[in-house]
Amino acid sequence: MGESASWLSEAATGDASSSGDLSDGLALLRCGPFRAALPTGDPAAGLRDVSFDGVALAATLFSVTTPAGPLAPASETYVRGGDYVSTHPPTEGFPFRTQLYWSAKPVAGGGVAATLSLSLQTDLLDTSPVLTLGVSQATAPTVSGDACRFDLPNATLIIAPHPTDAAECEAAASDDGCVLSLSPPFLEKGVIRRLRVAAIVLPAGVSNPAVSEAIADLADDPLPLTT
Repeated sequence: MGESASWLSEAATGDASSSGDLSDGLALLRCGPFRAALPTGDPAAGLRDVSFDGVALAATLFSVTTPAGPLAPASETYVRGGDYVSTHPPTEGFPFRTQLYWSAKPVAGGGVAATLSLSLQTDLLDTSPVLTLGVSQATAPTVSGDACRFDLPNATLIIAPHPTDAAECEAAASDDGCVLSLSPPFLEKGVIRRLRVAAIVLPAGVSNPAVSEAIADLADDPLPLTT
């Protein structure tokens, strides 16, 4: 369908290269006309410097927070295929080992979906994790159930869960954009729970059926391998 996701390294004030060392500064995500940067020192802060067809969208995508505050700092980060992976250890306030898998893929209608897959695991006997994913964009969104739509001058931005995870996700407008609240079923000790969300960027003014077609393209995505 189009160009697959790739990651490049960039020091905070340097130039991008194809080096495999993404441990300092920014990791740059590229997929077709989509570009974004992930701060390697704090991957849970979300994608920033987002652009589509060379036009900046002035958005930050999927900053991850817990009821106790930010995720613990990453204990490990690496690139595997088209995924940038970070592992965050459990804490007293959020007793879940959390892995974030960032990637992107082309979707129908000439768009690109930036995807975040979350993997949660605990050593407790019976727990109910709750996570919030924040999206910052000055334009007021249209919210419908589990999804948000931002109609920007040069693009359409859709924030939505993977179709199989819609029942565990609720969208709401916020002061600076929108939030997705994730409430997966309770976790037993040793069980791994995974959730997927996407920020789909499409040309400006696309119809609702075109949006639905792009979201449907996510349905065939395989889950990332958990490590």
